[in-house]
Amino acid sequence: MQGKDFKLYSGSVGGSGTLIAKGTTLGFSSTNTPIDITNKDSGGNREMLAGGTTTKSVSLSGIFVGDASQELLETKHNAKSLDDYYIEYPLEGSHSNNRTDAFSGYVSDFELTGEVEGSLTFSATLQVSGAVTSTAGS
Repeated sequence: MQGKDFKLYSGSVGGSGTLIAKGTTLGFSSTNTPIDITNKDSGGNREMLAGGTTTKSVSLSGIFVGDASQELLETKHNAKSLDDYYIEYPLEGSHSNNRTDAFSGYVSDFELTGEVEGSLTFSATLQVSGAVTSTAGS
């Protein structure tokens, strides 16, 4: 997969999703945080229980597909709301089979960048709320 081959949509998969951007870079992050049960009897050592929470985020940069898509992502960032998103990208080594990752997310970071003779680009981080649903072969 090349970083430029993904697309970010707002909305539900199979519904009336709105294409926001075509990507240039894409990153997924997942962090597991155990339950800390350290107490005064732990002898100065950290003690943990298995389980805890998983924090996921999606970082991306790209080119907007129009003024409305730029305004849509900026509005979602400013509203500080949870919204449905999905990302579509080709499976490794394939040009016809796509993978789709759908999730509810919060636009935590948003940045616009432009050059005098270049296109307007953006970078954003979406914090995932709940599970990511992945579908291959669409």
